[in-house]
Amino acid sequence: MDKPFYLIAIVFMFCTCWVLQEENQLWDQQRQILKAANNKAVHASLFPVESLNAGTILIPENAAFQAYKEALEENLGLDEMLQPKPGSPVLSQIRILHFEVIDEHSGRQFPFLYENSEYHLTKYLRGPAVVAVIEMDFPRIQTFQFTIRVPSIYEYARADI
Repeated sequence: MDKPFYLIAIVFMFCTCWVLQEENQLWDQQRQILKAANNKAVHASLFPVESLNAGTILIPENAAFQAYKEALEENLGLDEMLQPKPGSPVLSQIRILHFEVIDEHSGRQFPFLYENSEYHLTKYLRGPAVVAVIEMDFPRIQTFQFTIRVPSIYEYARADI
């Protein structure tokens, strides 16, 4: 009588471990996709440089944000509302939580220590930079949603510092 019970318990434990492992692997793949796309988009947003006169680099924030959003849409297969199109590698809508351009207009002199306590970011910046944080809801097998949050910082490191 005990053998069928043990067999059912072992099969149940095996299936539970298998499903949780699959879910963990999918979460990791989604985070890697988001991180790569966010890095590429932040890199693309740094290049609408406005002026290089007198050794200053000025990045227009509106043009940088537009270039960032377009790069995200292209790299992740999203529409204008950042919803995934059919065939997109992401599972749900992307949200841009934070986008910041740090250049000579911001009143900071380089090098300096950038800190953002809200998103737990700290980086020693040697030149103008763009900081962005995105997140996506990850549908889990359990009853609650789990979010994937990905930060990226890309800086134009000056050689004289």
